[in-house]
Amino acid sequence: MLFGGLSGSTNSLLNDTWLFHAGRWSELCSGTSAAPECVASPPAEEYGAMAYDPATSDLVLIEGIALSGDDRTWTLHGGNWTNMTDRTQGNRPGGGGPGDSMAYDPAASAIILIDTSGETWSFSNDTWTQLGATPNNAVGSALFYDSAAGGLILWGGQLPFDGVSSQTWKFQSGNWTRLLPAMHPPAGVPWGWEYDPEFEYGIVFEPVFFGYNSTWVFLNDNWTNGSSRLGPAPPRAPNSHDWNYYELAYDSSDGYGVAIAEIGFPSNTSQTWILRASLILNVTASAAVRDLGQTLNYSVRIQGGIGPYAVSYRTLPPGCVPPSAASSNFTFSCLINATGYYSLTANVTDRLGTVLGVVLPLLVNADPVTYAYADQNPTDVGLPCLLMGMAAFGTGALNQSWTVGGGPPQAGSILRVNFTSAGIIDAVFTVVDRAGFRVNTTVVVAVNAYPTGEILPSRNVTDVGLSLNFSANQTGGSVYVTEGWVFGDGSASSGLTASHAFGTAGVFTVGLWTNDSIGASSFTSLPIRVNPSLIAGASANASQPLVGSPVEFTSVVAGGTGPDTYWWSFGDGSTSNSPNATHAYSATGAYKATLVVNDSVGGSHSTRLPIDVISPGVMRIAPPNVTLNSRYTATDLTLAIGAAVLVGVALGVLIGRARRPPGPPSR
Repeated sequence: MLFGGLSGSTNSLLNDTWLFHAGRWSELCSGTSAAPECVASPPAEEYGAMAYDPATSDLVLIEGIALSGDDRTWTLHGGNWTNMTDRTQGNRPGGGGPGDSMAYDPAASAIILIDTSGETWSFSNDTWTQLGATPNNAVGSALFYDSAAGGLILWGGQLPFDGVSSQTWKFQSGNWTRLLPAMHPPAGVPWGWEYDPEFEYGIVFEPVFFGYNSTWVFLNDNWTNGSSRLGPAPPRAPNSHDWNYYELAYDSSDGYGVAIAEIGFPSNTSQTWILRASLILNVTASAAVRDLGQTLNYSVRIQGGIGPYAVSYRTLPPGCVPPSAASSNFTFSCLINATGYYSLTANVTDRLGTVLGVVLPLLVNADPVTYAYADQNPTDVGLPCLLMGMAAFGTGALNQSWTVGGGPPQAGSILRVNFTSAGIIDAVFTVVDRAGFRVNTTVVVAVNAYPTGEILPSRNVTDVGLSLNFSANQTGGSVYVTEGWVFGDGSASSGLTASHAFGTAGVFTVGLWTNDSIGASSFTSLPIRVNPSLIAGASANASQPLVGSPVEFTSVVAGGTGPDTYWWSFGDGSTSNSPNATHAYSATGAYKATLVVNDSVGGSHSTRLPIDVISPGVMRIAPPNVTLNSRYTATDLTLAIGAAVLVGVALGVLIGRARRPPGPPSR
């Protein structure tokens, strides 16, 4: 925005309002009755100070040298001027004239004014507040907000008694601090200044009173002469007695500074200059090497020059689609879909026809290919298992690692693992190449419990010669499991079940081997007691009892595994389950008394006694009726009648033995 000034043709003060946009000036208010007429307008004046307040979207003007007085405050909003003098609160700056400097301070949310008396003021919420004297007592100083420094920068200005300043000060949090840069512009009163937010530096156009005509840049708390970088400055008046007037402001909508130069007043030469750095094109890629299918980001930043800009590309990698309209700062992404070597060329052209180009190479490799497996799958708890991984292709060196069961990554392509618990375990083989492409290959490992077996015998004790059955309770193991039996007597067998009869008595250790197909093996054992075979004998106290006379039967048992059961059959249909039984026959005749003894493990033995039952008064000569075991029976003896006496003696002896009480059974 441009307001007022001194007409070079009529040497009169002006109060017209002009707008500069897109490289063209347009008049908003003539300040007179001529069109375009403003409803209200500040009086004709020169040397007024203006600053834009983004908090209220107002352009604030404090009057300079005016025909109708000075120090009044005006605001421009929506193309209309408003006199704020009567609305402002508190004291007001006074003494308007050449030397007022104004700038907006975002940190304070206020406009800061250095007035012609060297006082510092702030303006916000329609209120002027006096903050104190400016430390260098200078007026007409350059004043701009430096976002990088976080405060207002003050340079140069007119000192009392016709001196000029070269000092640099910073205003921050209501306080002034002097800066001591290594370089600075020569002492003087600047004629124009601005802050360029794109390049983040302040610009001062130096005074021309003493022959200077240069542009200085303030960046990182230091001054540098930017004349060569920013190009030629507006010219000076050819005659030393002519005045030169300059005003400089930054146009944020178009992104450059605009200078109004009045050359050699009052010769009436007025020029508009654009202050813009040289065209700069910066194109960066997120990577110079990618893998197929990866994303690549390009960042494009255009600085300097005069917009708008036109951007063109050549040899774009496949999968890249840049935006159709170019701004000064943008990015676009590519999903790389073809391998090969590419060379991206980006060109930018500004409104002045300046062309810059940047070339960026890109190499696209094939994705990494992996293969992974476990050398033994399934496996058993406690057995070593090798996890093997292989990788090829990709970009650069490959970073390979294994992650087992959600644990921490372990570097390397081969990993030896001893699993401590059974289950389904995920082993992940990870490959990452230099381009950041990651491939995960999962190997599912079935881990079984270590094979074990439990001996389940049909019984833990048996008799010699009896068959004993064994079965195995097998758990764990991989693929298929086999069992092997050893019986402690030199015999062996295989299978889940086995049957064995021991040939001798004693205690034998029966062992079971449980083996699976991947080499795991376990052994367990169990003692088995083997008793001698069961042997039973029977006797009766009479071999020729009389009808109705009781006969005492006695059993004798050796060997076997108790407890035993007894069964007597007396040959006449009568039975008994007692070890020793008494029985009387009711009829004469020849009978066979049978004894059967069974033990607890299936052993059985039987024996027979002949019984001849006679009537009273009948005398038969019979051999002794005694048996010692089932293998031996009494034989009939036929004695000669002539040896009757000898037979009688023998019968008496045998009958006496038969009536002797039975002894304890033998084992």
